[in-house]
Amino acid sequence: MNETLLLILILVGAAALTMLVFLGVRAVLERRRLALERRLRHSDSAEIQLADAIEKSLASGQLGNGQSKAPITARIDQGFTSMVERASVGLTAEQALGWICLAGVTLAAALYLWKEELWTLAAGLLVGTAVPMAIFLYLQARWRKQIQQQLPDAFFLVARSLRAGLSLEQALALLASEGLPPLSQEIRRCVEKINLGMAVPAALQATARRINLVDFNVFASIIALHRNIGGNLPLLMDRLAASTRDRNQFAGYFRSATALGRITAIAIGSAVPLIFLGYAFLEPTYFSRFFESWAGIIALCIAFGLEIVGVIWLLYLLQIDY
Repeated sequence: MNETLLLILILVGAAALTMLVFLGVRAVLERRRLALERRLRHSDSAEIQLADAIEKSLASGQLGNGQSKAPITARIDQGFTSMVERASVGLTAEQALGWICLAGVTLAAALYLWKEELWTLAAGLLVGTAVPMAIFLYLQARWRKQIQQQLPDAFFLVARSLRAGLSLEQALALLASEGLPPLSQEIRRCVEKINLGMAVPAALQATARRINLVDFNVFASIIALHRNIGGNLPLLMDRLAASTRDRNQFAGYFRSATALGRITAIAIGSAVPLIFLGYAFLEPTYFSRFFESWAGIIALCIAFGLEIVGVIWLLYLLQIDY
């Protein structure tokens, strides 16, 4: 068989295997998320359906056009804008995109001026744009973690406010004014929607979609269920606060118990790319030997394919399902 054809087949097979593993893991996680949403969705009220339609229309930028689903470009824009807002860096989406492009172009130009080789442009552009995106994702994860830690005290505050005779709207306003950011800022936005005339369950469902945390989704579902069938809402809030605190403690225990394994996985996963880049910039003669024969190219393709599969598998194993 022709060596070129063999190399192409190996590359296509490695890419297909990596894509299949990625899609499989993504499908499993998506099924878990949908199953959880079905368990939490106790109410199909008209207000919540109206809020869903309004948010989808706003995300697509075409309110009232009858579209049931926003285009993928609009969803990407909305996701990037939400990520920048959650990062709490004081930048708009346009400014954040400008900083990402500036970092990529600057690093690409610096590497090209250093090595004077064309491949350094691609490497610098890739790394320069990936690092700011990783920083934004880290800040967004920290933002969500802060809200998760604040939820038990917030639920207890709502329960005590209801027992003191305040209405649910007044309890949410008290939480927005007396709570700690970033949760108080999200509740303040929810209170503003309520003051503008949106129903409380619909406003909480919109906030739950923005925050995207399991415990806040449960809170929004409890409020919607209580508005439909009634019940002892302060008692439900106390139980929700206690269960949220237990889950936070379990998550902390899980992170502490798996800290060594996670650090080891990060070290092993990042060792190969870092060593490869180190040889590329510091020892170009050794780096070029990988591409002198088909065996070296095939070995590199298989190694990086297995590296991607291993990283995806580790991310799947480190997911907390509770």
